[in-house]
Amino acid sequence: MNLKVAIMSLVLVSFFFTGCLGEEEEKPPSRFSWPENESTGCEVTSEVFVECTEYVAGFTTPVKVLHHPVLDEIWIVDLSGHISSWNGQEKREIANLSESISTCHNEQGLLGMEFTDDFPATGMVLISYIETGPCRTDYAANLTLAEATVINGTISAEDLNVLFEIEQPFRNHNGGSIQGLGANEYLWGIGDGGSSKDPLENGQNQSNLFGSIVMFKHANHSIEPVLYDEDGNETFVLHHGLRNPWKFDVDGSGGLWIADVGQYCFEEINYIENYTHASNFGWSVTEGLHQFQATDEDCDVPLYEEENSSITLPIIEYDHTGGNCSVTGGEFVEWRNDSLNNSYVFGDFCSGLVWMTQPTADGVEHQQVADTNLFVVGFGQGLNDELLLLTWTGEIYALT
Repeated sequence: MNLKVAIMSLVLVSFFFTGCLGEEEEKPPSRFSWPENESTGCEVTSEVFVECTEYVAGFTTPVKVLHHPVLDEIWIVDLSGHISSWNGQEKREIANLSESISTCHNEQGLLGMEFTDDFPATGMVLISYIETGPCRTDYAANLTLAEATVINGTISAEDLNVLFEIEQPFRNHNGGSIQGLGANEYLWGIGDGGSSKDPLENGQNQSNLFGSIVMFKHANHSIEPVLYDEDGNETFVLHHGLRNPWKFDVDGSGGLWIADVGQYCFEEINYIENYTHASNFGWSVTEGLHQFQATDEDCDVPLYEEENSSITLPIIEYDHTGGNCSVTGGEFVEWRNDSLNNSYVFGDFCSGLVWMTQPTADGVEHQQVADTNLFVVGFGQGLNDELLLLTWTGEIYALT
């Protein structure tokens, strides 16, 4: 057991993306508390040689890395509302949006960003965040999608143009990740509305956007749906039955990989070969490969084996033994020349374990890459194709 897991065992920490912390709205169980935002450095053990080195530090909680479409630099999105650039030598502030963004709850903040397809001509980006508001438990601020224009290398909070807002019933399970698809089309992940155990039964409700990955087109300072439901009506909802799709990625062949956070028992990775194939990923009928029973917290629940089910079950499930608590995806790696190439890399926040999975002719292969002492919240691609680990404590490490 590494040092971090030992610490976790003592304080019984959970993570802001897990269902366990969803209890916050219903009086949290006393066994869960938040980790201190203090770095312990990076220690790695592995069956193969893996080295972990600090790449760049000085953030609060970095959640996404994007390569600039024109310049040789990466942009780093921070939960605190800051966006910074890094060219390998100098870190520069692009935006401070903190006054427009709520960080009252640990799951709130600046959740996602994407350069628009026409960025080289327009300088426009899309930004996903929780709007600012009073820091009261009974106030759940809106999940917001906005556009902004980069002027002279910076973004001003005053220039945010709100495109869409989703009124949240609770403060957790916000999702918020954005993925560009080309042709000015994008995916946007949205959690099930929060609390715990899907109390509003949003997971299987396609009449709202909760618990879904939506698809939209961005044009003329607005967004519009590109999909139609079974009745021929326009809809944003592409996939549903998700609990909190914190991170997802589309690979070069159009496959969609989703790290969906579980409730008490099981974490899952979902995969479909074609991201446009509308799918129901099961929540809250299922949790992982199992039936979900809201009254059962001991995880002794049967597998889901409904015949002729429309539910798409995950390709990977893991439980909370060994210090695991919350899956944090994920990046499909197509830019390396080693064994990590053509794999989806993901980890667990509490245990610090990092895995990779690769599609094969017989399904998928899955293996552990490293055992770290990090609170991993995401992954990214470095300037020289490093595999980056983004941490809760503010550092970004390169795993080689």
